[in-house]
Amino acid sequence: MKRICCLFMLLCTLSSYAQPFRFKSTGPGKPFFLNIGWGEKGKGAYVWYEGQNSPMALQVSAYKRDKAQAGTNQPDEESYRWSEIYQGKINGTYALTMMQHNIYQVSYVRARDNKKFELEYLEDKKPYDGKNMLLLYGIQLHFYVFYKNDFKLLYPNGQETSFKLSPLKNGNARQYSIRDYNNDGYDDISFKQSGAKAEIFIYHPQIKKFMPQE
Repeated sequence: MKRICCLFMLLCTLSSYAQPFRFKSTGPGKPFFLNIGWGEKGKGAYVWYEGQNSPMALQVSAYKRDKAQAGTNQPDEESYRWSEIYQGKINGTYALTMMQHNIYQVSYVRARDNKKFELEYLEDKKPYDGKNMLLLYGIQLHFYVFYKNDFKLLYPNGQETSFKLSPLKNGNARQYSIRDYNNDGYDDISFKQSGAKAEIFIYHPQIKKFMPQE
């Protein structure tokens, strides 16, 4: 019974952070809709405008975790700022603040005319299926934090590569981390569940692909 309760609480928490997050522009003019997703400290972020066939990379320009409420029952506040990259140039800037279940102070500043758009978070009422996505080096990384063990990589040229991650056990959720595991200056990705060894995929800049660590 304890395990079932813990799993239920975990699913509720993850559903609150179900990615990507959907937003709608507010103010005068025709609204536009977009989805933003990211990993730890804002890495692997992207924006996907509804109606477009592919996402655009978001490069972290600032990240702050405010622990001023430490020692109280209040969660930390995380602030992100990203540069939107299009064809190798900065197309605009996104800013967002998040505290547990709340997402606020979301805005986009368009680079060509410095126009600012306020964005409204549209909470998804559907149950979270555990699916997540990151964007690293133009490569879409699709995976699940629970339920499934699929890990799919979609490359800019349309090529797909699929892997099977270790099956989840005992109601675990799959954690992921983005960091430079082989100290070559390029971020890699790992997946881990409690009590198990991390599964690491190294990015090889020579071939521009992720491969399992040997």
